[in-house]
This record gives sequence, structure tokens and C-alpha cells, in this order.
Amino acid sequence: MCFRITLLIISFLSFSIFINVKGQNVVVLGGNIIVEDDTYFVIQGNLTFKSEITEAECDLNGDILLDGDITNLTSSNVFTNIEISPDGWVTMRNPTLEQHILGATPIHFENLSTLGSAKVLENNNSMVNGLFRLNSVFNLNKRNFIINNSESSSINYIGGYLFAETNSVIGIGSLQWNIGDNTGNYSIPFGSGQTHNCDIAVDYQVDDVGNSAGFVVFSTYPTEVDNLPYPEFVLRTDPFPANVIADRFWIVDAESYLQKPRSSLRLRYTNSDLRAGNIINNRILNPIYYNFSTHTWLKHTLFANNFAHNLMEVTSVDFSSANKNWTIVSHDITGEIFIPNAFTPDTDGLNEVFMPLIGFETETYKLYIYDRWGKILFTSYDPKIGWNGMSGNFCYPIGVYVWKIFLTLPGGKEFSRTGHVSLIK
Repeated sequence: MCFRITLLIISFLSFSIFINVKGQNVVVLGGNIIVEDDTYFVIQGNLTFKSEITEAECDLNGDILLDGDITNLTSSNVFTNIEISPDGWVTMRNPTLEQHILGATPIHFENLSTLGSAKVLENNNSMVNGLFRLNSVFNLNKRNFIINNSESSSINYIGGYLFAETNSVIGIGSLQWNIGDNTGNYSIPFGSGQTHNCDIAVDYQVDDVGNSAGFVVFSTYPTEVDNLPYPEFVLRTDPFPANVIADRFWIVDAESYLQKPRSSLRLRYTNSDLRAGNIINNRILNPIYYNFSTHTWLKHTLFANNFAHNLMEVTSVDFSSANKNWTIVSHDITGEIFIPNAFTPDTDGLNEVFMPLIGFETETYKLYIYDRWGKILFTSYDPKIGWNGMSGNFCYPIGVYVWKIFLTLPGGKEFSRTGHVSLIK
């Protein structure tokens, strides 16, 4: 059953009035609804705007309390006459049933409040011009949601979280904040769904402002243990092997700025982002970003790892290098180096060559084999070439030999180790 408003201008006078449409849907078929100050328009069904002869619009100065979905089937943005300080509120308040923001044309809310059940965004680039009060799960659902208010307080977080856990293959959910040349600490309350709160929130602190027309797009999503799928246009995780990288990417995209802002980031991660199967020491983590010029990941050197609270603090980020894709890598990858203590070059085809086993690509590599008097017997500059216990046609006798290995780890850290290997026949 529908309550239809057709080609009318309806004005509710500005004293406290409750208009309660129980058990019905409201369809606005053209015309303009004016909801005055101190008026509460309670809709216990769905609210749909359709165009019939004229566009269906709403001049909202009071409150719409909505228990169902809101759908825009017009070519307008629904809410008109939005003030410099927007005063109208849409409250999506159903306590148990999922509510949806629908339609092909974006809805430009004055203020939007969510509480109770999960809300699902199915209308790309819908926008809040005033305050976005979040007290529920808000599923971005592979769409972009816009905060068109440069103040850092324009997301009023009470509870719940923004859910953006889809990936680059099926589509990334994102929040666009039109920050412009404003300053402050902008907190984006992303949640993983593993808890009831924003456990993977991103904080963006503007240190040096950009130009007034700029905006920043934020997102984050988990990956498989091999870090797939990569963010858009990212080709690989080189020079870092996948199993030393957290199973999550963060996107902080400031490409809209002509004058790029200098900023600081706080990235929160979950324990499952450092899951078993990775060689990651959570006490020794480093933020890295993707460089589109070299198609490699680079370490950001100014950071603080608050491992007790699963928080990576990244300072002095210069977005002029288009470093929008971020993740976290472990310094400690020496567990990926296995060096045997014996080999048997006896031509039986088993364990014929002494060779350190390294599970990642090295930047530089040197292996030296010495006899007991310190004479170099063998040198290799290729981790795939080991010592077969010979020099030309001469076979070295059974005994204990000294080896030294020098290499550069992914990201530039140097590593060396010395030990002994037994030649057995």
C-alpha cells in the first residue's frame, strides 16, 4: 500500500508536528515537498521519488524518520535549497531490517543519521552536505559515498562502522571526503566486521594544506595470503615477498589535488591481517607504498609502530608522488633463509650441492666458501648457484668448511651470516 504525493507543494508549519505514515510507502510523483522546521515526517515504509511531468524534490528543514528504503528515480538530487549550514535530517532508523539507499541518480542529503540495522549503499556518489551521524553498520557495497563538508567533525561517529571489505576485482567501496584546503584530523571509521566497532579506522591528519578544490578518497580491503588481488594498476609486490606483507591494502588517494597536501596517517590492522602462513613479526613492521614510476613498493621511513594496539602511524606523507596504495611489511624476514649444515656430493643425485635456500628475491648476493686456513675455495653471486664440493676437476676432501653469506634484503636492509657446513661422502 502506497501513500502518493503527486504534483503538490506540501508545507508543514513550523511548530512541532509529527506526520506519521504507518505501514505505508510514500511515493513522491513530481512536485516539491516542504518539510518545515520542527516537523517530523515519520515513514514506516519506503520513500521513493519519481518524476512525473516535473521532478520530485524535497525542501527539508525538519526531519524524515524512515523505517524503509529511500530511492531516487529522478534526474535531480532530491533534496533542494540546501543551506550553508544544512538543517534537514533523514534518519534511517529501522532496528532490525536492512535499509537501502537506491537509485541511479545520487541523493544529496542535508544531514544523514543511521542507527539500528545495517544500511546498504546502492546509489553511487550519494552525498552528505552537513553531518553524517553513524550509529550502525554502513555497507559501502562497492560504491563511493561523499562527505561534502570540509570540517573534520562532519562524521559524527557514535557506533557501528563503514564496511568497505570488497576488493579491486569485484569493486572497492570508498569514502570521498571533500576536504579542500581545510586542516584537522579526519577519522574514517572503517570496520572489518570481526567486531562491532571501527577496528580498522583510518586517521588522516592534514599537516600542510592543498588547494581548495581537492578531495581525498579512502578505502581498505583484505587480501589472500599471496596479497591478491592487488589494487587497481598495481602489478606486483616487488621487492617484497608476499608472506612478509600484511594481508590488507589501504587506499588514500589525493590525486584530485593540484597542490598536494602533506599529511600523516594512522592505519589500524587486525590480527588476521598478520595471519599464520606469513613470516611477520608484529613488533618489527614498516609501512610501504606503491611507486607507479618504478612499479615497486618503497618503504616510508617516518613512522611509529604501536604493535600493542595494532596501529601504524605514518608521518610526513607527500602525495605528490602519487603514493596512494599502502600496506605493511615485516622487517624480519630472516626466517625465510634456510642454510643446510651438511651436503653429500657423491653423485647419487641427492643433496649434491651446498646452497642457502632463500624464499625471496635479493637485491645483492654473495656466498663464500673457505677452508680451515681462511683460503677462499668458492664464490657465488647468484643464489641459484651453489657449491658442489669441487674446483674444476678437483674434489675437496671430507671435512668441515666455513661459509659466509652477504645479501641485501628487499627494501635495502643488509644481512650477513657465517657458519659451517660438513662435506660428507
